[in-house]
Amino acid sequence: METKRCRCRCDLKRFMIRSPPDWLVRILRPIIQPFVGAMLYTRHDLSLCCAVGPQLVGDHHTRRPSLVNCDFHAARPNEKWLTDVTEFQLPAGKVYLSPIIDCFDGLVVSWSVSTRPDAELVNTMLDAAIETIADSLERPLVHSDRGAHYRWPGWLSRMQSAQLTRSMSRKGCSPDNSACEGFFGRLKNEMYYNRTWINTTLHDFMQQLNSYIRWYNQHRIKISLGGVSPTEYRRNLGIAA
Repeated sequence: METKRCRCRCDLKRFMIRSPPDWLVRILRPIIQPFVGAMLYTRHDLSLCCAVGPQLVGDHHTRRPSLVNCDFHAARPNEKWLTDVTEFQLPAGKVYLSPIIDCFDGLVVSWSVSTRPDAELVNTMLDAAIETIADSLERPLVHSDRGAHYRWPGWLSRMQSAQLTRSMSRKGCSPDNSACEGFFGRLKNEMYYNRTWINTTLHDFMQQLNSYIRWYNQHRIKISLGGVSPTEYRRNLGIAA
């Protein structure tokens, strides 16, 4: 998705759009809107968005180094969380999944599903994850890629209010978040690939996706956990999932 945004930015720059006409604003507003998380009303707004592409004004202040450093092991729950967004293409349209994965045992702490990859998708997921530690002193490190979702004001304010530590992959380095990518790979191999989904509505698919993740947490066994599910693993350790 980052590549698509960069390509869009380059195309717009090639046409030297500085103050686009009203008719172009009307066309581009619904296309760019989901990626910037704020309403675009004027030609100036659109010009600014086209100029910065997937980045934000003062973007260097919103970036963080990779504190995980490809070490996806955790000694306890809620020490390291990973997050990313993945896309599912169906005949009926597209669905996006945003989960938070606990490095301790692979438990999906929270997740959100939507037909739009906008700020609400990731913010809703983060709000749900923060609720799980509201009554504890645990404050996880949250690792993501450098996508605009994780540099928007809504995400930053939530992270700061919850006193969570931000960590971001290096630019163009997908192995920096490979554990989260691995979860996406297992999910798609087990419930998405090799199926046509021709007569499946977006709503039905999202329900199936939610059901799979609940099954993944509660019943899918993992060899690394001794042949039990993440929920059962925590139960055996006397830890509430």
